Amino acid sequence: SNVDGQGYAKADDDYIPVEGVLEFAAGEVKKMISIELISKEQLQRDDVFRLILSDATGGAQLSRKKNCVVEITNDKDYANFIQKVEQVLNEDEEHEKNESWLGQFRQAILLEIPLNDDGEPESVGFGYYFLHFASIGWAVLFALVPPRHWGGGWPAFLVALSFIGFITAIVGDYATLLGCAVGLKDSVTAITFVALGTSLPDTFASKMAAEEEDYADAAIGNITGSNSVNVFLGLGLPWIIASVYYETTGDRKGYYEVPAGDLGFSVGVFAMLAVICLGTLFVRRAKGGELGGSKGGKVLTACLFGFFWLIYITLSSLKAYGHV
Repeated sequence: SNVDGQGYAKADDDYIPVEGVLEFAAGEVKKMISIELISKEQLQRDDVFRLILSDATGGAQLSRKKNCVVEITNDKDYANFIQKVEQVLNEDEEHEKNESWLGQFRQAILLEIPLNDDGEPESVGFGYYFLHFASIGWAVLFALVPPRHWGGGWPAFLVALSFIGFITAIVGDYATLLGCAVGLKDSVTAITFVALGTSLPDTFASKMAAEEEDYADAAIGNITGSNSVNVFLGLGLPWIIASVYYETTGDRKGYYEVPAGDLGFSVGVFAMLAVICLGTLFVRRAKGGELGGSKGGKVLTACLFGFFWLIYITLSSLKAYGHV
């Protein structure tokens, strides 16, 4: 039986209507009634129609429940698939909007609430709002970086690299001034305030690599690669320029000398602790939890690595002040 109205299925549109005589043999208590549903490619709302029994004959009697309400629902797997496809299309559309230079500024300024799997806004705390408004200035600054699809990504790479270098230089200078103000030696200032300030970009990059990968290779590779650039390029290039200058001008008898100071002791301590850290990661990989794992294992490993950093800072500082 078809009933017009919202939420009710329509004959010849949602199902093929049937009617006829249902015959029961002696002693038979069950009969099957087949109704063909009309399949549709697009998702529809859940509809219902009624199956009605009437006019019982031959001594048969109908109970008070003469009607059966049949509900037509969408296939759950198909509905989930369609929902995921729509979500991907929406993300692509939003991604195209943000790919423009104006879209980058919009994304930097507007507060976007993350959505859950059902597409509903998630509940966020005060910290989420505070971080957005506290970092909005930096977000707007880096929105000046050209969109990454321009020129194969090279303009974005070069401009972002210059921005990072500029900010790192400012942080390094302020860290040096802070160390000078509190009376720390240059070597101690370098391994504490300067190292912390200039390592923040590497820290966030390693954090993202650790979150997106199953293993720590990308995060460790980012750290070692960054240190390689600092040592081989950051020190090597200025020393080459200085050496060429003094060789051509004849100052300092034609050579450029940089006293090592306590560098050997500091590098030795760092190398020893780095070997222990890498060994810890190998052990965790063998146990199936290089990244992640149990909560106790994660906390213990994090505390261990933090303790190694304190050991390095303490021993290097004691050596700089002549106590070791």
